[in-house]
Amino acid sequence: FKPNAEYNKITCIERYKASGRNGVGILKGFNLKNGAIATSFAHDSHNLIVVGDNDADMMVAIERIREIGGGYVITSEGKVVEELALEVMGLITNRPHEEVDAKVAKMKDIAYSMGVPKGLDPFINLSFLALTVIPEIRITTTGVMEF
Repeated sequence: FKPNAEYNKITCIERYKASGRNGVGILKGFNLKNGAIATSFAHDSHNLIVVGDNDADMMVAIERIREIGGGYVITSEGKVVEELALEVMGLITNRPHEEVDAKVAKMKDIAYSMGVPKGLDPFINLSFLALTVIPEIRITTTGVMEF
């Protein structure tokens, strides 16, 4: 994958049966530069969704999500910039909501500084890109699906 100014790479990785299924597509309008964002909070299947402008940062994000058991991860230049572990099945945390709210706000600001348009919530938007019951185009573990 070669980074460019218009498109990011997106992937949906199956995370329950170790099937190795990994759908890959392109995403326009997310505008992420010099990094990757990953989340295990992805409706309806809650597979791993990763978007980025380079494979190296996407792989760092994938590995970190695996290590923390799920959550949100932002990477850049081969390093984890920020993360929020969702330690209950990669979907829920036991931490107080004030702490989680502050962490998510910080992570959104980081994503915006990396080029994500302020009109998008980087994590909510990613979580819905895998929700196949919504019409249009979605990413699944078998690739891009058009409905």
